[in-house]
Amino acid sequence: MQINGQTRIVGIIGDPVKHSRSPQMHNAAFNHLNLNFAYIPFHVKPELVGEAIKGMKALDIVGLNVTVPHKIEVMKYLDEISPAARIIGAVNTIYVKDNRLIGDNTDGCGFVRALVEDEDITIAGKNAVILGSGGSARAIGHALLKEGINRLIFCNRTVSKAEEMAISFQTQGAAFVAGMGITDGMSEITHADILINTTSAGMKQDDPLLIDSGWLQEGQVVCDIIYSPPRTLLLQEAKKRGAIAINGLGMLVHQGALSFEIWTGCPAPVEIMRKAVDMDNNKWI
Repeated sequence: MQINGQTRIVGIIGDPVKHSRSPQMHNAAFNHLNLNFAYIPFHVKPELVGEAIKGMKALDIVGLNVTVPHKIEVMKYLDEISPAARIIGAVNTIYVKDNRLIGDNTDGCGFVRALVEDEDITIAGKNAVILGSGGSARAIGHALLKEGINRLIFCNRTVSKAEEMAISFQTQGAAFVAGMGITDGMSEITHADILINTTSAGMKQDDPLLIDSGWLQEGQVVCDIIYSPPRTLLLQEAKKRGAIAINGLGMLVHQGALSFEIWTGCPAPVEIMRKAVDMDNNKWI
């Protein structure tokens, strides 16, 4: 990549952000298509989110990805929010159009594409449990409802947050939606077709399991949206019990591909992006 006066800048903001693989993924895609773009990670502390977003126009930044913990906070600094992002209540992609900062969310669609296109998993008619009640949980829940999930349960250590999340979804589709504590969710987790961890538990080596490993069942689809490390304790335990264990790299690739297309107007080279984040080396053997 030759950076020059014509290079267009995109990037990612988060706290932390050094673990992100988005830079190598997007820069590989730009190189492959010979696009004069560069993707840069920006470590932004929570108290400086407003200044960072306002600086996009001044610095002529074309777009940004937004990761934890800024996905909700950034919304107050944008000129416009897409209908999907407004329903989800979180933004993971920002782009500039007609000098206006517009927020969108590609997380949920990226997660669904990873399951359907990469793993050939059917979502319609299935039962799912989501651990967590943050922006990623909301985005994934919204996408699952659009795909025809039959039963959707949010489980969180703070029960009230899970219940509030469920209530916000109960008018969005025909599926049964409920919220409860993680301990109270044993039966739901045991009988779920798909279990999804959207919390940060598992990013650190000494993080404990949020659930009892005995609740995991053979044949379940167990997803952890964490991709670093590629094999969290949850996925290791799921694999031991005969479940289908899927980490967050597929979601990273597909949500990134959708952001790429928003910024560039070009079809994303998904396989190039997948190779750049070393997807194949992180599959289960």
